[in-house]
Amino acid sequence: MREGNQYTFEGEVAPPGIGDATVDRINELNGYLTKRGAALLVAGYPIGNGNMTAEAAEFVAFQERLADRLDCPVISNYADYMFDYRYFYDTNLHLNTEGVALRTGQLISDIERWKSTGTDADMDVDEYADIIADDDLPHIDHISQYLDALRKARDRYTIIISAGDGASAAMCEEVRKGFQALGLSADWPQRAGDGHVAVVEQGQLISEEPSGTFDDGSMAYSITSGQQNQGGDSSILLNGQEYSGHAGGLKLVVYSNETHRILDEVAFDACSPESRAIR
Repeated sequence: MREGNQYTFEGEVAPPGIGDATVDRINELNGYLTKRGAALLVAGYPIGNGNMTAEAAEFVAFQERLADRLDCPVISNYADYMFDYRYFYDTNLHLNTEGVALRTGQLISDIERWKSTGTDADMDVDEYADIIADDDLPHIDHISQYLDALRKARDRYTIIISAGDGASAAMCEEVRKGFQALGLSADWPQRAGDGHVAVVEQGQLISEEPSGTFDDGSMAYSITSGQQNQGGDSSILLNGQEYSGHAGGLKLVVYSNETHRILDEVAFDACSPESRAIR
């Protein structure tokens, strides 16, 4: 079991180059295997996705260039293999136990699709517009743009919110309306007090309690808002793992109900629509 996250991404995460020698060797191996009745497949590799990662479109372009140069099928859409930094264990290619389950499930799906169609991965499928949007979410810096992106995808997301240290009372009108568009009750952002928590699942406010479950009970949460009488630190535990970083202010964790993975964890100052993300 590889629990937690022991690796920090500190440099740019970008698609690798495609060397002529590598292409020649893979194509030679493919010819060797084909003559012996075997099939060589190229699948996606784990890509750490966050604020230091290139946009998903760059990895898709890499995938397409690779497919053009190889004689064997490239069976994966690389956007499917972009995982939040939290899913990596001790290197930039080594996933933790939770990440392994997600990546293995995706690989099985890719192999089954290839066995059915016998073709390379197809980026023209409508669902990939959603996947690209999911991958791009951790790259949005301003709260107004972030809330707009969440609104457009709210039917696919669960949003866990922790507002501490008066963040709810200090919220500006534009940000308040942005949260209401996600499904929060109209009175929540205007409440006085030191803190508040909420869970919005697929556009519906399901709880303003500090603990519960979502995604048909598969995800358990426990939230501390960061009130001064609780030490001023917030906590968002999902299935026992910390996703808040113990920071105060306004914290959000975004979970995909489609892919069953954490997409982003972010903090904002709610006082301004130009507030920049802290990750």
